[in-house]
Amino acid sequence: MKNVFLSLANAPEGFLWLHPGNLMPPQPPSVAPFFRSSLAVPNCHFFTEKPKPQAPAVELLQSVDQEQKNVSLTCVASDYWPEKVVINWKGSLQSIRATFTEQKMTNGRYTARSQVKITLSEWQGADSNACEVVHKGTNTKSLKSVSQKGEVG
Repeated sequence: MKNVFLSLANAPEGFLWLHPGNLMPPQPPSVAPFFRSSLAVPNCHFFTEKPKPQAPAVELLQSVDQEQKNVSLTCVASDYWPEKVVINWKGSLQSIRATFTEQKMTNGRYTARSQVKITLSEWQGADSNACEVVHKGTNTKSLKSVSQKGEVG
C-alpha cells in the first residue's frame, strides 16, 4: 500500500500522512511532525506538518456615501497565521471608535478587518488616512494609507 496524502482544512500548508503498518514512514525533509497518534484506523499513523507563520496581506479600502455625507475606511488583514493581529488607526483616525472582527477561513488562515466612519469633510480635509497592522506571530508591521483632497466626483 502506498502513502496517502489528504489535505487538512484546519492546518494551512499541512497535510495528513496515512501510513500502513507499524514502521515509521520515511520523512520528507520539509516535514516536522508535531502530532503523532494511532487513531481509529488500525496499523496507521497520522502526521501533520506544523504550519509556518505567515504575515498578513494588508489593504486599506475606502467607500464614499454621498447621501449620508460620510466615508467608511476599512483596513483588511488577510491570509495570515497564527491568529491575532492588532489594527491601529493613525493620525486623526486614532480617536474614532472602530469596529473589529477576526475570522478563521476554510484554509485555516485568518482574516481581520477594522472599520471607521468619518464625515465627508473630515475625509476631504485630511492629508492622509492610515492603518497599521501588527502581527506578533511573524513580528511584522504594515502601514497602509490613502489620501483624498478636494471634491468627490
